[in-house]
Amino acid sequence: MLGVVEVYVNQTERAALISRAFNVVAGAMFILLSMFGLIGGSVLLRRIKAERRADERVRYLAYHDVLSGLMNRSSFNEALNEAAQSYQSGGPSFSVLCVDLDHFKSVNDALGHAAGDEVLRQTGERLRSLIRHGDLAARLGGDEFAILQTGVHSPEDVSTLAQRIIEVLAISFDLGNEAVQCRGSVGAAIFGTDATTTDVLLHKAALALYRSKLFGRGIFSFYDEKLDKELAERSILTGELRKAIDEEQFKLFYQPQFASDGTTLKGYEALLRWVHPTLGLQMPDKFIPLAEETGLIVPLGKWVLHTACAQAASWPEELSVAVNLSAVQLRQQDLVEDVARALDVSGLSAYRLELEITESMLMSNTTQITQTLGRLSAMGVRIAMDDFGTGYSSMAYLWRFPFDKLKIDRAFTESIAVDSKVDAVVKSIISLAHSLQMQVNAEGIETMDQLEALRSLECDEVQGYMLGRPVPEDQLVHKRESKDAGSSSITAIKPFDVRFSKDDYAFVVGQKRCPAQGRAIASDAVSERT
Repeated sequence: MLGVVEVYVNQTERAALISRAFNVVAGAMFILLSMFGLIGGSVLLRRIKAERRADERVRYLAYHDVLSGLMNRSSFNEALNEAAQSYQSGGPSFSVLCVDLDHFKSVNDALGHAAGDEVLRQTGERLRSLIRHGDLAARLGGDEFAILQTGVHSPEDVSTLAQRIIEVLAISFDLGNEAVQCRGSVGAAIFGTDATTTDVLLHKAALALYRSKLFGRGIFSFYDEKLDKELAERSILTGELRKAIDEEQFKLFYQPQFASDGTTLKGYEALLRWVHPTLGLQMPDKFIPLAEETGLIVPLGKWVLHTACAQAASWPEELSVAVNLSAVQLRQQDLVEDVARALDVSGLSAYRLELEITESMLMSNTTQITQTLGRLSAMGVRIAMDDFGTGYSSMAYLWRFPFDKLKIDRAFTESIAVDSKVDAVVKSIISLAHSLQMQVNAEGIETMDQLEALRSLECDEVQGYMLGRPVPEDQLVHKRESKDAGSSSITAIKPFDVRFSKDDYAFVVGQKRCPAQGRAIASDAVSERT
């Protein structure tokens, strides 16, 4: 017999528990998903922002110079083109001012590139503070800057801004532990007046800047049409100078140096001449500045040094030879080795070689220069300070550097025996030099009164056109006198009766003398008359 049993199980409570559990799990899942979504969204947002910042950085770098914060060359050129289009549509005229820091390389060499970068950064800040709304400033590269000046109505507008630039860059740059001065030169050209295209405008502003640096630095110049012709001639001359060095188209002339009696020959100063194949004999003021700027002064200076040593080696042992060093040569790391090589190859005794430098060369890299001159002095080579009294004449130079001789500049010689104040100054220089165990040479002797005055002041050496003009090596005083007298004596030389020629210049880079007055004229790389 079968029976059916009906059982009823109440699942309500269990279902409720399961429902609650499901809701909890679902809620948790929702929260987790929401958190993941927020995190993912946040990451995505940050990534988008980072990409946006990177894009902005790329765009900034594409248009700006990182160091100075100014526009770069590319964006500046674009701005020039836009200004030109505006001008052609009836807009205002504009100008470009090219700015260059004077002697910036000296800051890098002496203080390091970090200091140089800080100078560039501060320069950018100063230029930015000068320009008006609508004007633009850019760093074109190195220490070259440019300003686009809009709304130019007259050249006076440009001159006013240029003068402000010169004044603000004349202020010392604060580098923390010390302050340095660079100053600045400015050249400008006006669109529509000097050029009708932006490329030509920028080029002519650069030519104007070159003119400023050529005629004294720290000044402002407008574009001058003559510069184009001069630059073309300069380019041709550079090529000819390179060829002249390769083909040795140069010749050394020598000016005699005497004891203060004016008759006892002590030695000669080597002076450089270029025997140009078509222009004839060229004086150093025609090519030394170019050689300095192009770097050709290095091989040219080596040729002078080696040739002078080789020729002087055949002279009597009593005679010395003086060779002028350029500023570029003095900064060369291998100068000492090159001098040693010239002496070794020629057989010339070191004490018979005298190297002349000017005060202006001692203004920078003093540590390196001190070491270089010290090593040369230790070799037995004599060191002379040329043009003493015309530059800074810092007394510190006299004890800091191993000088054996001071050369009094012709500016003093011309007025000696005429102006009692000059006599007093020269007497003081001679006394000071003697107390420091240095000899004294006076340049530019042209009258007997000058010679007598210097002799009475106990000057050690003299040279000048009255005593002897520069001549080629085969016409030297001691050789001519030996032929005439049939003897090797060199102690009874008669002074030459010659007229002063303003065309002869010594191989030295530093300051140019005005032929009439003998006063210093500012210049970075020109030759000096002796």
